[in-house]
Amino acid sequence: RFNIYRQTIFENMRNALQITFPDIWNLLGEECANNLAFAYCAHEKNLPKSGCLDDFGAEFPDFLLTIKQLQALPYLRDYAHYEWLKHLAYGAREAEHFSILELQNIPEAEIGNIKFVFIHACFLFASKFPINGIEKIATGASHQMIRLSNCPAYGIITRTQGFVQTRWIDEILWHFIKHLSNGYSLSDSTKYAQSLNENFDLTGAIAFLLQSQLINNIIR
Repeated sequence: RFNIYRQTIFENMRNALQITFPDIWNLLGEECANNLAFAYCAHEKNLPKSGCLDDFGAEFPDFLLTIKQLQALPYLRDYAHYEWLKHLAYGAREAEHFSILELQNIPEAEIGNIKFVFIHACFLFASKFPINGIEKIATGASHQMIRLSNCPAYGIITRTQGFVQTRWIDEILWHFIKHLSNGYSLSDSTKYAQSLNENFDLTGAIAFLLQSQLINNIIR
């Protein structure tokens, strides 16, 4: 009887992982992915820390790195991390987004000193692998072969109106937003982006932030 309950618990955890990392199951196949899930659950340190399985699986991407048989798939850890961030975005708290009209009310002399507060459901993702292309293969949207080298991917994962989406952007814009999300002022973040590319388009970057509804508030 105890074994029956034990197997039920393990199956619930396996199912929770498959819900959180559906494309890992697509990429590896159900049998392989299930075996990995059970191996992950067999380690006490990986067991759920609470009764909410939505919080379960944070260490799964790094666990994939420890599997010798997966070393031929070096992108797998990053892809699993990408799916985990999408999972976090889906469960993040709702937050109002900042209006461009409010930005227009700030005196020009103060603009450079403002800091942006991002919505809760906003997560930055970067990988040296073309995760955006791999995603198309994993979801069946594409069957074309892709190069794994020299094809980094930079994305912003958000949830708006209950829908999780990833906006794939260029490297400089990603670093600009990363700098802002780390608490730097608009002026400091702009200087950093311009040090990477002197032709950085600040106006376009601000428009992207507002149109994508990524900003919750500003600090003056």
